Amino acid sequence: MTSMKWLVLLCLFALTSVFPAGAAEPLTMEIHLVQEPSKALSADRGRALHVSEYRASKFRVVPGLSQRNTNSVSLELVGAKNFFLRHQEGIIKAHERPKKINLLFEGDASWKIVKLAENRIRIESVNYPGDFITVREDGNVVKSRNPPLEKSTFVMMPR
Repeated sequence: MTSMKWLVLLCLFALTSVFPAGAAEPLTMEIHLVQEPSKALSADRGRALHVSEYRASKFRVVPGLSQRNTNSVSLELVGAKNFFLRHQEGIIKAHERPKKINLLFEGDASWKIVKLAENRIRIESVNYPGDFITVREDGNVVKSRNPPLEKSTFVMMPR
């Protein structure tokens, strides 16, 4: 197995494991669509998430904000401290985390990484099991129930 495959496998293991207190620096990843590897998730503060061939956003993979699911992760936009991918009314945006505890926000900004064959993954909503991050035909990214695999399967690439 190549060193890149080992690195990806190691990252996937880290994503699905419980993050211990005092853990090393969070992983920084780009998230690419498996069906079209040149396309990656692209985010701007407060705007709807979309896919782009020209700009791949980087995300810090941190322990899930939701206290209800300790095996979840949250995806913080690199360069935008405290902005996390969050679904709201089905649309996924990079939202700023409220200063006060907000259980709805924390649930909406927590995700379960579902491992598939090889280094492929799906990203499932913690508070809406069966709903996955999905790329629509227009390039926008939404939370969708039981979407087609080709629209909701990704690879996370360390950056």
